[in-house]
Amino acid sequence: MMRWRLAIVAAGAVALFSAGVSAQAPQPAPSAPPQQSKPPAAKPTKAPEAKADKADKGKSFTPAPAQPIVVQSRMLESFSAREAVSRRVGQLQFRGALVLTSTAKEFGGLSAIRLDPSGERFVMLSDRGTWFSGRIVYRDRAPVGLADVQMAPMLNGDGRTLVAARRWYDSESLAFDGSAAYVGFERVHQIVRFDFAAGGIQSRGTPIAVPPSWK
Repeated sequence: MMRWRLAIVAAGAVALFSAGVSAQAPQPAPSAPPQQSKPPAAKPTKAPEAKADKADKGKSFTPAPAQPIVVQSRMLESFSAREAVSRRVGQLQFRGALVLTSTAKEFGGLSAIRLDPSGERFVMLSDRGTWFSGRIVYRDRAPVGLADVQMAPMLNGDGRTLVAARRWYDSESLAFDGSAAYVGFERVHQIVRFDFAAGGIQSRGTPIAVPPSWK
């Protein structure tokens, strides 16, 4: 089992690193991933809402199921084009990177990723309010592709998409605290909590209060 220290995602690519050491230094013992702390409690503030049709008020919508999609992968042999033979970045060992493409029009603009402790299962999000989940396929500890990828829009509490319900779409950050996923939205400076135990990438989000100084 591999324990990853760092996973970087940007636009249509993902890079994976594990703890690395030089020949002169002893191998450090693997450490557990840092725990994500819950956002600080604050006085409730009213989040901005998109103007809804009167007929929609109080309704609960049934969202479409998550869609399986095919993602093509192209392997990169180095993290830096200027140092093609180097596989070390500071104390981290470069394990591999993938350039990702898909015919699904919602795919792309990847802005955050979280891996499970094995480094295999992942949850990603795009900056257009879309979830992606699946697993990373490895060969000799290097990532070679993605499999079992599913896609779903981020949902509001009533089952509509956050884009349709609130006009929130610039999702840029992702943190987990147990089964709770916290997504940060730029432009509107909001954080939305999703209970993955209740539905994974199809769970419905609840905006949480943030300090006024954050806005």
